[in-house]
Amino acid sequence: LTLAVAVARRKRTLLLGQRAEGGLFGGLWELPSAEIGAASEGPKALLRLLGDGAWVGQRLFSLQRTLTHRDLELVLYEASVPGPLEGRGEYQAWQWVDPAQVAQLGMSSATRALLERVGHGPR
Repeated sequence: LTLAVAVARRKRTLLLGQRAEGGLFGGLWELPSAEIGAASEGPKALLRLLGDGAWVGQRLFSLQRTLTHRDLELVLYEASVPGPLEGRGEYQAWQWVDPAQVAQLGMSSATRALLERVGHGPR
């Protein structure tokens, strides 16, 4: 499974989305992501998710993880999102979060690893 992941910052906050219940990472908070077949599809998939006016920049890095029954590759891109996001993709909620509050949210170990790598890990 390969996911394109966006790290979008606004002032001192990060954009996080809460996955809908029942699916992969159901109910957990994470950086916005979209399933892709190959890393080259990442920017287009993220633009579809983030909507009009969004910008997706260059690939920053990728991170490999192993879930119970499959391998996971997370490909991270810098992004900006000018407007509000409501009910987009597989997310039920969106929030701009101060990195100091990240530790209070339920999130996967993969998301925590990404946040630590970009310098916004739980404190």
